[in-house]
Order: sequence, then structure tokens, then C-alpha cells
Amino acid sequence: MSLNLCEHTTELVVCDSETLDRWDDAIVLSAAFVYGDLTKDISFEELVDNAFFMKFDAKEQKAMGRKVDQGTMDWWRSDKVDEEARKVSLYPAAHDRSVVDFFKEYNIWAHKKAFEPKKVIHTDRNLFDLRKLQHIIEVNLKQKEPWDYHNIIDVTSTLRAWGADRYAGVDARTYPGMLYHDPRCDAALDWLRLRQTAINAGLI
Repeated sequence: MSLNLCEHTTELVVCDSETLDRWDDAIVLSAAFVYGDLTKDISFEELVDNAFFMKFDAKEQKAMGRKVDQGTMDWWRSDKVDEEARKVSLYPAAHDRSVVDFFKEYNIWAHKKAFEPKKVIHTDRNLFDLRKLQHIIEVNLKQKEPWDYHNIIDVTSTLRAWGADRYAGVDARTYPGMLYHDPRCDAALDWLRLRQTAINAGLI
């Protein structure tokens, strides 16, 4: 049995984002992408260190008409979120970037990693993250997304199709430096879940 995600490739990009609402027109605070070949043993630390990460200017997005949900804002300020995670995504910072920069910067990162975004499967959890970035790109900026819409899959559905539950038996606490709601860490964790499940299923 062979793993065939897209054009007989085992390359995979996992995205995670942090937002201020559930819906596609939410303000996106930050986004991260990790990339790797599932046949290769890549550590959590390597995935995080080599991730693409961008923290966005929330005020810019608010001016574009993107939305904030009060319940989501209350959740960010609750004890369910570590203060370090709030520092990563929630609080305004001098290095916040315009969403206009995303397309160019993402493609630069991808080409440094020697992959063509249009030809590699992109995935996120429950189709939550990429849709919001796509909404910004296509609706607000009137541009095209850097990935191929037809090459998007969902982490949770894929794990279940390969015989695992939604967390694939991977204990996040075993990874030094793991910080929930840091999109780099969450994306890396899902990449490792997919790899482990593919191995367990005899796909690689």
C-alpha cells in the first residue's frame, strides 16, 4: 500500500492560525506553516525552527471590515490560554506585518524549502485556518492564494481515514518547548500526528 496524497508525493504542508472569530471573515492574528516529507524523520524542534510564521496587524484587518467575536476575545484573556501564547499572537507588537506581505513572503519561504506551493498538499485542522487566509487574499486583497484550492485536505478527517483518532495518540507534553496556541507548535504537532499515523497504517 502506498501513500498517495497528491501526484504520488509524500510532501505535506500543515497550517495553523490564531484568530479573533470562528468565521472566514475573522481577524487573523498570526499564521504558521510547517513543511516536510512524511517519509523523513523530522523532529518537533526542527519543524518549529523552520516554520513560516507571520504575525499580522490586527488594526489593519479591522479597517478592512474583518470581524472580532467577544467570546473569542474573552477566551484569549482567560486562564485557558498561556500568557506566552498571548505574547506570540494576541498583543500588538512592532514587528506586526501587513496581510499584503503574506503572498510574497510565503512564496519566498516555500522556494527556500525547495517546494512549489501549488503542487504540494496543504492541510489544517477542520478546514479552519486556510479558509480565513484565503478569504483575506481573495476577498479583501483581490489576489490568488499561493496554494492550490484542490490540494487542501483536513487533518482530522485524514487521521480518522488512516485509522487514528483526532489526536492520533501523540502526547504533546513529550515535546520540550511545546506551547499550545503558538501556531508554529500546533502545526508541527499535527504534522507529526499525520506522519505517525501514516507509519502505523503501513502507508510509509
